[in-house]
Amino acid sequence: MPQILIDADIVTFQAAAGSEGTLSFGDDGEGFFMDPDLALFKCNERVLDIQTKLESDDVLMCFSGRKNFRYDALPTYKHNRKGKHKPKLLGLLTDHLVSMYPSRIEPRLEADDLLGVLTVEGETAIATIDKDLDQIAGLHYNWKHDTIYKVDPRNALEYTWLQVLTGDSTDGYKGIPRTGPKKAQKILDLHRDDDLTLEEQAVHYDEACWSAYASASLDWDYYASQVAVAQILQVGMWDQKGSKVLTRHLTL
Repeated sequence: MPQILIDADIVTFQAAAGSEGTLSFGDDGEGFFMDPDLALFKCNERVLDIQTKLESDDVLMCFSGRKNFRYDALPTYKHNRKGKHKPKLLGLLTDHLVSMYPSRIEPRLEADDLLGVLTVEGETAIATIDKDLDQIAGLHYNWKHDTIYKVDPRNALEYTWLQVLTGDSTDGYKGIPRTGPKKAQKILDLHRDDDLTLEEQAVHYDEACWSAYASASLDWDYYASQVAVAQILQVGMWDQKGSKVLTRHLTL
């Protein structure tokens, strides 16, 4: 029975966003509504569904902390989300989950990073709908698609460097401009060698990605910042005592 690491940011956001909105009163205009009871129901229902699908009651709610380290590497990280509406019931649902279940939040880390650093293959399962977590090897549950699947360590590593090359417009970092998944995959395929250890393979991917950046007239500082924001943290990349994050090329 695995311990389920739940992306509680997404659970609470979806439940809160699905329990508020606007009502039209015709010529009298519109009015805002929110339903706390419905939000709590949606939140509880999601957690129960995750527990049922993964056949485990052992859960850990993972929340994002303040002042994420990625802003130190790239000040424009997620700049495209500034000013967007946040559901008003987020605080209520966060407090609810924290009171009901074991929970964890760490300064400077996103919930994604907690899922990564706390993963122990064979002992934990990740529950999220965020594709970025496919960088982490092990058992996964995506409730959006209602799928349970395993991510192989080599495929997880490859996906990390694919993100470095393509960037992610949702998170506000560009990678190499005009480099889509197909082009990025071709670069990585040329440098994949299953006879290498994972760390040796990581070095090969790193060198290949840097070469692709340099060929696009992008400098080292830009490359290092893209690696830092693209990669989900894993065991060994976070110094909890010193509150330091050890990305491949930057200590933040």
